[in-house]
Amino acid sequence: FSLVLFRSAQVPPADLLKLRTSLSKQRRRRAVIERLTELADRTQADLLALLEERAQSGQVQSISPLWIHNVVNADVTRTVALDIAARDDVRYVHRDVHLPIEDLLLTVPATPSVGSGNPTCGLTLIKAPDVWQQYGITGAGVVVGVIDTGVGRGHTDISKRLWRNPLEIPGNGIDDENNGFADDVQGWDFSNGNGNVRDGQGHGSHVSGTVAGDGTSGTACGVAPGTRIMALQSNLDFGAEGEVWSMMQYGVANGADILTASLGWPHKNNPDRATWRAVCENTIAAGVVVIYAAGNEGKGNAPDNIRTPGDVPDVITVGAVYCDDLITSFSSRGPVTWQNVPPYNDHPYPPGLKKPDVAAPGNNTISHQMVSGYTPMSGTSMATPHVAGVAALLL
Repeated sequence: FSLVLFRSAQVPPADLLKLRTSLSKQRRRRAVIERLTELADRTQADLLALLEERAQSGQVQSISPLWIHNVVNADVTRTVALDIAARDDVRYVHRDVHLPIEDLLLTVPATPSVGSGNPTCGLTLIKAPDVWQQYGITGAGVVVGVIDTGVGRGHTDISKRLWRNPLEIPGNGIDDENNGFADDVQGWDFSNGNGNVRDGQGHGSHVSGTVAGDGTSGTACGVAPGTRIMALQSNLDFGAEGEVWSMMQYGVANGADILTASLGWPHKNNPDRATWRAVCENTIAAGVVVIYAAGNEGKGNAPDNIRTPGDVPDVITVGAVYCDDLITSFSSRGPVTWQNVPPYNDHPYPPGLKKPDVAAPGNNTISHQMVSGYTPMSGTSMATPHVAGVAALLL
């Protein structure tokens, strides 16, 4: 059982709302982190001691306490899961939803083509080149955390656009800045537990190129070619909810201005929507822009057609259009409801909450093919990094 274990104590949303409205952006992030970590440190000790004890007999593995929401991730046996669920200090135990990569990443078949040497039609539609030329704004100074399969670091269009952890010394095996990650120079591989964020699948390279590819090899793909990419990598062979929460926490702790993810869990797979909402709201409270894809389910099945966490109210949820600005056939439509998700129980359906929030180009999008060249991909996966790039330009 790969489980997420929930402490009963949580920071009241009203407390974080006060921090959001009363502090500057820089102080706000520090204050939110301090408030969340204080609670986690104070309340998780007994549960962690039990897990460590059971780990000695092989019943527990991969213990990962979080503070972005008061949660502990762990792989445990059925017996341990039942024992933990009976504790007074645990609200509930959730079996983490693992999805195969083809179900988690939001792409659909694209028409084969290659880069033309000009800005892609998506960049032209949203007028990104006009922003570069008229205002000299390219996203410089902004860090975008890309939650995906890694990044093709050798591609000449992205090699100079990667975030650099300023205090980490490469290759010495030491956690130089004491953030819990050794050699996290450009980000972290959360599946294998190391700083090698090389993309072995291709999806993350394509997404990163749409955010920040600078066109060195001939085709302008990146909406914000001056921004920096923090690579938050997972193998995503079997995508885990808790792993993505860990990625979001890393982004908050290490200075990401924007977190973007072209993935999502269908409601039929029973994701833990309440915890997703809390993780996203706490991340936003810290001053981070959170952007997720809506999904590729097309029409029908409202109010369960938008994937989680694209259904979270404060998340910027992205649908897809063709380059003529008409909605694609595959783009998931809302609305969504939280009427049966405690403790929220809001946005009753009908009418529900309108989602997606915005749509962007996502059909036959040309972007990076691993470490060289360009390739087309389609889906709300491709629309979402366009919006992340726009957010970087605005910041």
